[in-house]
Amino acid sequence: MAKNRLERGGIIERWDSLVIKAQGQGDTVLINFRRLIDESNIPGVVVEQRKLAAGSIQGVLGGKRPFLVIRHTVNPHLKAFKMLINVREYGTNLHVSWFLVHQPSWWSTCMNFILTIPIISLLVFPFYFVARLIASREAGVLELNSFDEQDLRGYVTFIHHCLVDAVEGLNHDDEIDTSSLHQHSMGFLGIV
Repeated sequence: MAKNRLERGGIIERWDSLVIKAQGQGDTVLINFRRLIDESNIPGVVVEQRKLAAGSIQGVLGGKRPFLVIRHTVNPHLKAFKMLINVREYGTNLHVSWFLVHQPSWWSTCMNFILTIPIISLLVFPFYFVARLIASREAGVLELNSFDEQDLRGYVTFIHHCLVDAVEGLNHDDEIDTSSLHQHSMGFLGIV
């Protein structure tokens, strides 16, 4: 999966909610979100802004949306897991969402493909196995040990709560009601 695409197959957890009558408040939510991350002093959380497409063709045709891309850099096994946050106007409302995606490196993707070719895999596998032992590996969802999963849950829960708190910070306006904000994510982590 390319870094500038949000493809359905790479999404392993998601959350979204619609904030009624919050049109024009997207920048406020993002500013509050970044402030909450900065104030928490959680090590290794990197935030950058990118425009992402839903696929290759849509990217070429210009169908991109702005996202905040959040990476966890402390645990090397979580390198392939990124959170993507999008806040966009939806009529007079604000649609707020995040996706947890698994984006393995080009090297991992290439090697996994090569290992599916029977004759070549017999020749390449010993070298691949040694490289995986020596280098810090990128864990897939099924390769996470208990501590890696604990770190992933902590990271995703932290980002989730920062975003929910940033949205709930809009309550100062009597028109905006955040009481119906969805709290649960959908996926194998089930963040609350």
